Amino acid sequence: MDIVDAREEALRKLLRLATASLVQAHCTFHRLVRDGMPVDVHRPDGSIAGDHVRLVDFATVAANDWLVVNQFSVSDGQHNRRQELVVFFNGLPMGLIELKNASAEGATIWAARSPVLLRLHRGADPQGPSPAAGAAAGGSGVGW
Repeated sequence: MDIVDAREEALRKLLRLATASLVQAHCTFHRLVRDGMPVDVHRPDGSIAGDHVRLVDFATVAANDWLVVNQFSVSDGQHNRRQELVVFFNGLPMGLIELKNASAEGATIWAARSPVLLRLHRGADPQGPSPAAGAAAGGSGVGW
């Protein structure tokens, strides 16, 4: 297993979080992205060694790939979600931005926050899309 295979193994681990709650999944996702994760690496001599893979290069920020997507949609077959802006960091969804018209009558931070919270609660529903399903489809599972 070379470094590319090790990164793919790390990404698979990240996308298959087995947690009991949405909050726990987010905490685990954050820890693995922040700290990296252990993987097995096959050496040229046939032996297997443990290594540590980081999916984000915090030391050299320019070595990472940033992408912001407008009107990003995710569907899990039952639910369709469209986010205004999704921020990807090395292909991992790291945040969503909901844009609102600040000059609209009744525009407040609370009014802008309500639809995002509603989607979060729907995502936390055991019958709704899981964080891993959202991440596998290109989202973080947050509010999908």
